[in-house]
Amino acid sequence: MSSDDYQMHTVAEGEDILAIALKYRTSADKIWKDPKNQEIRQAKQDEWRQRLGKIDESPFVLEPGDTIWIPPFRPKKVSIATDKRHTFRRKGLISKLVLYFKRDERPRAGLKYTLTVESELKGQQKYSGATDSAGKIEQSIPVDVVKGRLLLEREPDLRKVPEGPFEGMELPKIEEYELFLGHLDPVTTDSGLRSRLVNLGFLESRTASDDDLAKAITQFQEYCDIRPSGKPTQQTLVKLLELHLS
Repeated sequence: MSSDDYQMHTVAEGEDILAIALKYRTSADKIWKDPKNQEIRQAKQDEWRQRLGKIDESPFVLEPGDTIWIPPFRPKKVSIATDKRHTFRRKGLISKLVLYFKRDERPRAGLKYTLTVESELKGQQKYSGATDSAGKIEQSIPVDVVKGRLLLEREPDLRKVPEGPFEGMELPKIEEYELFLGHLDPVTTDSGLRSRLVNLGFLESRTASDDDLAKAITQFQEYCDIRPSGKPTQQTLVKLLELHLS
């Protein structure tokens, strides 16, 4: 097979390997394990091991600007009887969204939610349910979804401002979250570090100053009983992955 059969793809913001595989009508595993992607696989593995120690490699460590080779599309041929009806199912069109909600390390269990996502494949999809005993929402969604909107029921004891000049003021019964799926960069990048700290409540904004970032890292380290330095040490990044669950 000549290299002319391959296409080179530059990873864009919000793309993960599942969405890329869908675009080229192939599988994420086939792309990631193709021999022509050995160089980037090795580079990512080396980077992770250098920054994080021994850790499994993952195709989800891609970041905007990375380039990967897309193997040529090969139609699958099957032999079937012509006098019967057959059903063919395409694999890999579903992705799984997993979210955890906690309050002071306690799971926010039994809260009703509504999740709305937009898919080019299936249009608008709406799901509803409740967080489980671990405060988890686990929902299968179309693989091409990049944005979503989550409405989460607020606990009765959290519906009033607890202190300050607005103490006692009624808060909305519903919390609203805008979700950006596929936008989480590797923890070894500045944007990936900031995003995880924001999601865990240690940093106010992804665009916070470097001083605020250092303070957030210090607070995270103190919370995890890591010697506070304000710098993203290997131990800090590994713990951040562990607590963020991704």
